[in-house]
Amino acid sequence: MTIAESTKRVVFDHVPAILAAAVEDERIGRNPCQSKSVTPPKRTREPVTAWTHAQVAAKRANIAERYRPLITLGAGLGLRAGEVYGLSPDDVDWLRGNITIRRQVKIVGNRRVFAPPKGGKVRSVPLPASVRDDLAAYLANKVPRRRSRSRGANHAARRPRSRWWSRTTAGELCTGPVRLGRRHERSVRSVHPM
Repeated sequence: MTIAESTKRVVFDHVPAILAAAVEDERIGRNPCQSKSVTPPKRTREPVTAWTHAQVAAKRANIAERYRPLITLGAGLGLRAGEVYGLSPDDVDWLRGNITIRRQVKIVGNRRVFAPPKGGKVRSVPLPASVRDDLAAYLANKVPRRRSRSRGANHAARRPRSRWWSRTTAGELCTGPVRLGRRHERSVRSVHPM
């Protein structure tokens, strides 16, 4: 039976901690993983290769039009998937040519929530002209969907049912998990299933 190097590394990351606890509990005399004769497995990282322009174009052609900006932003800016899902049009600074990454969408339990970016660091990413043009064309052609409900005269304003109900407005710094609305969650789920 052969074990992958990454599996060996994960095992070696956990076993010394388990044995250290056993030493503290006086179950064993010393931790054998701290011996000079034990060498940890080497970390091997496969080189990351960027998609070619043809690969990006093929991915964009095979996805619904409303989701094409996800491919453009991911490939053109190098954003993580959760960061792309967390973007708002107000995060784009068209004059300075950059995008501010303020939040991401991540999965907590079985829910998708807004959360601060990885490491809690808000950052600004340069906006190349090709990405800017694609994004501007998409936003110019996007027709906002409106829902209309007929409300009776005695209609009371709906109160939130969940204590998680909250909304991040465009440009607001996200400081913790915020539950996504149902429509937004369905959109993210259709592109990025659990």
